Amino acid sequence: MPPAVVREVDTVIVGLGLAGSCLAWALRERGVDLLVIDREEAVTCSRIAAGLVTPVTGQRWVKTARLHEFLPVACDFYQQIERATGQPIFFEAPAVRLFVDELEPQFYNRRVDHPDYVGLFRAVTDWPAEVSAPLGGVELVPAARLDVARFLDLTRAVLLASDRYLSGVINPEADLSLREGAAGVTLPSLGLRCQRIIFCQGAAARTNPWFEKLAWNPAKGEVLVVAIPGARETRVVHRGLWIAPLGTNDSHGSPLYRVGATYDWATLDSTPTAAGREELEARLAEVIHRPFHVVSHQAAVRPILKDLNPVIGCLHRNPAVGFFNGLGSKGSLMAPFLARQFADHVRDGSPIEAVFDLNSRLESGG
Repeated sequence: MPPAVVREVDTVIVGLGLAGSCLAWALRERGVDLLVIDREEAVTCSRIAAGLVTPVTGQRWVKTARLHEFLPVACDFYQQIERATGQPIFFEAPAVRLFVDELEPQFYNRRVDHPDYVGLFRAVTDWPAEVSAPLGGVELVPAARLDVARFLDLTRAVLLASDRYLSGVINPEADLSLREGAAGVTLPSLGLRCQRIIFCQGAAARTNPWFEKLAWNPAKGEVLVVAIPGARETRVVHRGLWIAPLGTNDSHGSPLYRVGATYDWATLDSTPTAAGREELEARLAEVIHRPFHVVSHQAAVRPILKDLNPVIGCLHRNPAVGFFNGLGSKGSLMAPFLARQFADHVRDGSPIEAVFDLNSRLESGG
């Protein structure tokens, strides 16, 4: 016989990546009794992410959607966590974007005087000494970087200290017991009962049968951590790739930088490849004119949905089952806003925007 229920909580979160961590903090803010269950993988998309908040992206220099709505929420959210933990995790500073080819200045010139782009650019007065910028470039403001790995570690430590964390693996088909007409869900193998279970599984959610109708478009990404002896640049630099300072040094005192990233939609695994490393090293060598050496090479699958918008919400047909996923490349910016909206929905039934709503997306097949 399965063990009797030994613990009851309001909400169980499955997965402590960026989505699960932000949701856990947002629910804590609202006094929701929660428990997080995580499989504790050493390498995940969240753990190797650069955590960049960038106001303008892409080859066409397009403004990040809803930047001035999402960014104040993100700043407030992460700063609250910094105050609660005494640890810095969110660093606001201009980023440097260098022109890659002759077309990029043309796109920039179309944007610079447009009303929607006012205040997003400024001249670079302190050129990065380590990089090659034959075509010039600009600073991007506002910009920021979340130390995602530290954020996840701090979140786990806080949850552990309050007995709100459990290491384990949940099988969405075998481990959930939902009785028709009864509220909530039971996890017999863990002796748990909760009002709802919210899956924040990242790319692993592609095989979760509760959400099989969502239209996925995941991509594998590879990143490097490199040591650049003598480098002094503390801003994030973009030039066909991003180079993000980690704020730490290797054993020889050389500054460390995370460099990325590749995109591969065909091979969806977490195995670093020689081709991925060669691509990143070649692109980095075009940007910097200092010797560097690779300290680590990692890969993970990004949980991207086809329309690029994240998804939050609980199933209409079974409100005990929820979902938060699809953050993609702008997760550090968007996750706090979405987590608070979802937490309000959990607490008092506040509406979820249709563009993010799980049920709307399931009904539309995406």
